[in-house]
Amino acid sequence: MDAMDALATIVTSPEKFLKQNIISIAGGSKNGQTKARFLKRKNNEFKFDAAGMSGKEGVEVNVWNFRMVRDSEAVNLEAVDHLHVQNQRPQICITGKLSGCTVLLSPEGNNSIRAAHIQPGGVRPGGNDTQAILEGQALMGGAPVETAFGPEEYTPERAHTAHVIGFARPNGWEFWAQTCHGCAGSQRIVEVRQLT
Repeated sequence: MDAMDALATIVTSPEKFLKQNIISIAGGSKNGQTKARFLKRKNNEFKFDAAGMSGKEGVEVNVWNFRMVRDSEAVNLEAVDHLHVQNQRPQICITGKLSGCTVLLSPEGNNSIRAAHIQPGGVRPGGNDTQAILEGQALMGGAPVETAFGPEEYTPERAHTAHVIGFARPNGWEFWAQTCHGCAGSQRIVEVRQLT
């Protein structure tokens, strides 16, 4: 399957695609719409690159990107820095790789969703503690977080990394997570789960 066919398949059948193919995502440094490259790395490994590391390889695609709030940045729990998507175009939403991080999602109806990616450590506690604080106290746009996906769901015993990707659907955004064990080139899929 080439990159163009894979892109069409992941949009229409994300669960099937994510169970059969390893995906990696290099997220961008800002919240908002951006261009990314979608490319085949080898065999059943594909990558979204919004960080500009892949040059002109693959297929260019418009995406929503929500940046990782770095461990050196303070997080205001009453107003977490997040992406607020208010329509269906572009129809793909990405963020960078999770390795101890927590993703927060709050669907709002009318195809709107708020999304944040928080790195633990630094000025915050470690992964599980950060996730627990965010789940219990974080607000995005004044509303509580509906879904928190973090290290409690992909602990080191089960997986090393996770990638989260969303797709616009007629009745709202559908987000998926894929967790993998191992390093680049020798990864295996541990779990695929729907988040929203």
